[in-house]
Amino acid sequence: MKTYLVYISLFVFLFSCTQEISFHGKKISLSYIKRVKAKNLSKKVCSSCHLYPDPKYLDKDTTAFVVATMGLYLGISDPTFLLFHPVYASAYSKRKTLLEFAGLMPKTPTISHEEWELIRNYYLLEAPTKIKIEPKDFFPYPYYEIDNSFLHKIQDPAISFLRVIQKTIFVGTAWKPALWKFNLSGQFLSRTDIPSPLVDIDSKTHFQYWTLLGDLLGNKVGEKPAAIWQVVGNQSRPFVQHLERAAQSLLDDPLLFTALFGALKGGGLLVTNIQTKQQKIYLKGESVIGVALIDKKKSTRTLAVLTADARESLRICTFRGDQLVSQKMIVKKPPFWGYTMIRSADFNGDGKKDILVVNGDNLDAGPINPLKKIHGLEIFLNKGNTFESGYRFSFFGAYTVDLAYINQDDILDIGLTSAFRDPRVPDNPGFVLLLSQNSEKINYKPYYIPSLPKARYTLVHFYQPNKNKKPWIFLATPGFPLLYKKENNDSFQLKKENPLPQRIFILKPKNALTAPK
Repeated sequence: MKTYLVYISLFVFLFSCTQEISFHGKKISLSYIKRVKAKNLSKKVCSSCHLYPDPKYLDKDTTAFVVATMGLYLGISDPTFLLFHPVYASAYSKRKTLLEFAGLMPKTPTISHEEWELIRNYYLLEAPTKIKIEPKDFFPYPYYEIDNSFLHKIQDPAISFLRVIQKTIFVGTAWKPALWKFNLSGQFLSRTDIPSPLVDIDSKTHFQYWTLLGDLLGNKVGEKPAAIWQVVGNQSRPFVQHLERAAQSLLDDPLLFTALFGALKGGGLLVTNIQTKQQKIYLKGESVIGVALIDKKKSTRTLAVLTADARESLRICTFRGDQLVSQKMIVKKPPFWGYTMIRSADFNGDGKKDILVVNGDNLDAGPINPLKKIHGLEIFLNKGNTFESGYRFSFFGAYTVDLAYINQDDILDIGLTSAFRDPRVPDNPGFVLLLSQNSEKINYKPYYIPSLPKARYTLVHFYQPNKNKKPWIFLATPGFPLLYKKENNDSFQLKKENPLPQRIFILKPKNALTAPK
């Protein structure tokens, strides 16, 4: 009898343990029993599309937007908790219109209104009010200075491509799509207008293969403006057309692997035989953001494939010819992870290619860039039959990366950009050099360049004119302001961090500001 009474008392106690908050003047509450039910329901519903997202990673305001947007995919229109600021409500309305147009919003709800309220309230209750980024020490690296000969040559607000190819600087602009060419002294050579932004060039053969993004903003659902061009000399022609947002291409003759990101839908890994033009597409419906070659044998090639846009993952795919014969998942991440880039290289000197991935793209998390602790890069070491995480560096807004030998110690060093540098993280320099440290384990020390403005940088490219000297560093900055929140208790104001007037920076080792002959 006493045991029975204890259970009754415990049940009554748990039922009465109600968690309650005020969210911009609106009360939200759930009892303990309902919180347990809501968590289990959230795992079930969310996992039907992607990995279950833990509420602790996003602040409450961002969570309100993300959860409301998720509701649209369930056929539920509920902007109730977005009315606290017009920028959230406006972004939600545009998203709803886009999903309806794309046919991705069910006409009738797929869950009950009661179930929806449980999920929504659970996330808003459990999400932290604010996210605090822990301070990090960056050390000065004063051995580079800016070459000011390249000032103000390009004023397009979005640089989509930046690389030196055969002693020529290639610059792709996105707002007015074009390819600009300059010599190493910064003198203008030519400009070629193109249908959509250039995002990649592969030139391992006498042909160049240009990957054109297609729709810059990803809101032209159903249209397929992305393409691959084949270029030789001054002659160019469309090689593969009618693609949905292409992110990158990798040429391993005779096969061209193209990462298709898609626009709300579509996406996959396109394999094109450049000799026969025969095409096959794998991982249909996956937003493939990048691909890297890991190993090549007589009859097979092994690739690392990175996916993003909610279904964040890294997997290994093995091909025999153009046939996908096996794939192995290395890691899956929750939908807000934001993978942006992948590279392969030998980071520990064992002769096997390892994998470096970058995550920090928070454009998918709302109209205002939110703080996230999980941004940064990670290196997965090649263990033969699998890959294991061997190093991680946290860096808010991490976006793009390049590799070079800067320390001259036969160990690759890393350049990493932050596309979403936020004034609330004042120690973030916007661009960091991760220089290898001689140790038994992979280890890097973060440096900043004192002469470089602390700002947002979207692209980085290392160019090594002399193998025995430090490389040049090319950086691109965005030309549009960034919205961020200046918070005061339970309210906030929107502020803008204005862009730098300069689009491209070239940094050279000190005493090396003259272009090589």
